[in-house]
Amino acid sequence: MNPSSQRIALMIIDQLSSTEFGKVLPGFGAIKNLGEVRLQYLPRTTPCGHATISLGQPPSAHRIQGREWFVRGDDGQGWIPCDINSLPISQFETSVPFNSDITGALKTGAFASRFRKDYPHSATVIVAAKAMIPFLFGAWDADVSVFPTLTIPSRRSHLQRAAAHIGRDPYEFVVRFFAGTAAGRGVLNNSNVIDAVAREMSNVASIIPGSRVEAFSDSPSVLDLHWVLPPSWDTHETRVAKKWRDDVVLAHGPRIDEFYTAIGRYLLNRLEGRPQLFVQSWFSTDFAAHRFGPSSPQYSEALTRALRQASQLANEFAVIGTSDHGGRETPHWLQCDLDRRFVLNRNENRVPLPPADHVVHCGDHITGWGGDGSAVEFFRCSWTQDRVPVPVDQDILLRSFHDMQRPQWILLPEIEERCGKGVKESTGGDHGAYSENGRLGFADDAVPVFCANSLQNLPPLPQTLDRIANWVFDFASS
Repeated sequence: MNPSSQRIALMIIDQLSSTEFGKVLPGFGAIKNLGEVRLQYLPRTTPCGHATISLGQPPSAHRIQGREWFVRGDDGQGWIPCDINSLPISQFETSVPFNSDITGALKTGAFASRFRKDYPHSATVIVAAKAMIPFLFGAWDADVSVFPTLTIPSRRSHLQRAAAHIGRDPYEFVVRFFAGTAAGRGVLNNSNVIDAVAREMSNVASIIPGSRVEAFSDSPSVLDLHWVLPPSWDTHETRVAKKWRDDVVLAHGPRIDEFYTAIGRYLLNRLEGRPQLFVQSWFSTDFAAHRFGPSSPQYSEALTRALRQASQLANEFAVIGTSDHGGRETPHWLQCDLDRRFVLNRNENRVPLPPADHVVHCGDHITGWGGDGSAVEFFRCSWTQDRVPVPVDQDILLRSFHDMQRPQWILLPEIEERCGKGVKESTGGDHGAYSENGRLGFADDAVPVFCANSLQNLPPLPQTLDRIANWVFDFASS
C-alpha cells in the first residue's frame, strides 16, 4: 500500500458548487483543486450521489434514487415505500424487505465493505449528520459509524426514563454510535471513550441553554447520546421541529459538522487497525444552499469551515474531497405551492396524483404510478397541466434508471415561467433536475474533486462521479 495513504480521509461536501468552491479556495493554500467530475444522471440528490460514490455505480445499477425506495410487496404486485433513514443497521440482514438486488449490492459493494475486503486488518470510521449516509457507505463493515437517529419526541423505554427520573417524554436530538466490528464494540464499551464523546457533545449542546446530554446503551454495538432539550422546547412537535431547524441547524450547522469531525478523529485514533479510513459527509453546506442559495454568505461560511476542516485533517490523513451533487439558485417559480397536480399514464392521459401511499418523495423529485400502473418519474412537486415533456439524452436515461424504473415522461418546469398567484422571489437554492429552454439543465451536474497537500501517486482523475471510488482505491493501492 502507498505509505502516504496509510490514513485516508474521504470528505464529501454536500451540494458543493464549483463556482463558490473556486471563490473560497484561494484562502486555503494546502488544498489543491484537481478538476471536476460530472454526474450525468438523474436525479442529482443526496442519497443518489452518496450511493454512486460508495458503490462506484451509476443509479441505473445501484437503483437508489432517494431517501425512500419502492420494494415489491409479498403478493409480488404492489410496491412498499422503504425509508433509508429508518433502516435498523444492526439488524440489516433480516429485518427489512429489500429488493434482493439492492441488498446484495450494498452488502458487498459499499465503500467500507470493499475497504475491509482489500485490507482485512484496517480500521474505518464513518460520520455524517444525515442518518442514511453511513448505511449507504457500509456501516456494517465499519468499526464505528456516527449519525443522528431519533429526533423529536423522545422514544426512550419506560425503564430508561425512570432511571433518568423523567416522568414524560422530553424532546431530544439523538446521536447514535454503531459498532460494526469487535474492535468497534471494544471502543464503544470503554467508559473513558463514553465520557469523552459525551463531553464533546455537551460542548455543542451548550448552544441551547438548559439542555443536557445523557448516554444510553441497550446493546454492545450501540451507544446513544441524547441531547435533551430544556422544558421551554416542550411544545407541539411541528413547532419544535421548526425551532430546531431555525435556531440550531440554521445558526450552528457547521458547528455540528465540526462535532462529527472531532468525534470521528477521536474514535479512529483509538483503533489499532491499519490502514485507516475516515469518511465524513459535511451537511451544513447543503442546508445553507437550500435555504439561502449557493451564492449566499451563509453558504460561503459553511464551505469555508468545511475546507478549514479538510486542511486540519491533512495533518493526519491523505485527504480527498468531492461532493454528491452541485447546486444552483432557485428560480422564483419553484417557491409556489400549486394544488393542480397530475401524472401521465402510458396512454398520455392525465390522471390525479395518486394517494400518499403510492407516491414516494425522493429528494427533489417524486415518483408516481399512472392509472395503468406504469411508472412515471417527476422532478418537482408543483406543476400544471400545460407543462410539456422535456427531452433528455438517452445516455443519461440509461445511466439513471434501471429497466424497471425507467419513466415514460420526465416533466421539468421552465426557468422563465411563473406559476400564478403567490409568486415570490427566490431566497434559496436547489438541485435534482430542471429545464433550460425546454431541455434538461446541467448547472448541478458537475462537482469539484480536491486533495489536501500534494498527494503523490494520484491516478488521472476520472470523468464521472461513479468512477471516484475506484480512483480512491487505485490511489490507496499504488
